Amino acid sequence: MAATHTPSHIVPLSTVFAQLGCELRALAAAVNAIEAAVEHLSNAPHLNAARAVYGLQNLDFVGQSLVSIAAFADGLSAAVPKSWRVDTVEPTKALALAALARRLRHASDWTGEATFTAESDFELFD
Repeated sequence: MAATHTPSHIVPLSTVFAQLGCELRALAAAVNAIEAAVEHLSNAPHLNAARAVYGLQNLDFVGQSLVSIAAFADGLSAAVPKSWRVDTVEPTKALALAALARRLRHASDWTGEATFTAESDFELFD
């Protein structure tokens, strides 16, 4: 009897949720870095302080939302039976960033570390 081979894009759903959570946390970290830069710039005397504060509050909300959704994805990852598998090819076709699509499509290769880098995800603009 021949051994069955599972394509790399057929991955445990729990792993996809874990990778998704990791990607969201990395994005939240990027938003926090932007927030810090904007906060620094908002101290410039020629800027409207009220508008800057409003923008910072929105960035903070986005960052907190990303972290919360990541925690939800982590919870789903832990709750989903390990035997549930999903084909990631079709869902990742909707992603405009090739590096992100690759990471989610081949989530079984996931190392448990954030792999988001702005440089790797800007190939759309090359």
